[in-house]
Amino acid sequence: MYKTINIKVDDESIHLYYLTVINSLIGSNSESGFKPDPLTTKELELYSEILKINQKFISLSPEARAEYIHSNTVRKSIRTKLDTSVANYNNVLSRLSSKITLTGQKLYNLGAVPKDFENIHNYEGIQYRLFREKV
Repeated sequence: MYKTINIKVDDESIHLYYLTVINSLIGSNSESGFKPDPLTTKELELYSEILKINQKFISLSPEARAEYIHSNTVRKSIRTKLDTSVANYNNVLSRLSSKITLTGQKLYNLGAVPKDFENIHNYEGIQYRLFREKV
């Protein structure tokens, strides 16, 4: 038997909800391998904005999108929307750059985002299954 939890999202909130759901699968590298290191609220908000912009310009090449996202104009726009200082923005961005997904993909690299995160906007839904193996 499975329990289904439905969450209605719109174009504005889908990235934030997606990141919130997968947050436990985000971490960092350590000597012993993957170390869980979930995103903070500020990291969730900032990365959600980056993913929205990435989706909006999905028709550009990944390199062009990364360059655009990392541009001063876009950075200022995000800082204004999140009401944060340059120093705080750069600090959060630096922390994002050190995070990886459970599959080992770097979460953020100078504007580039993992391929798995590119088409979230187009999904009809996202299904996660946690299961126990029967012994």
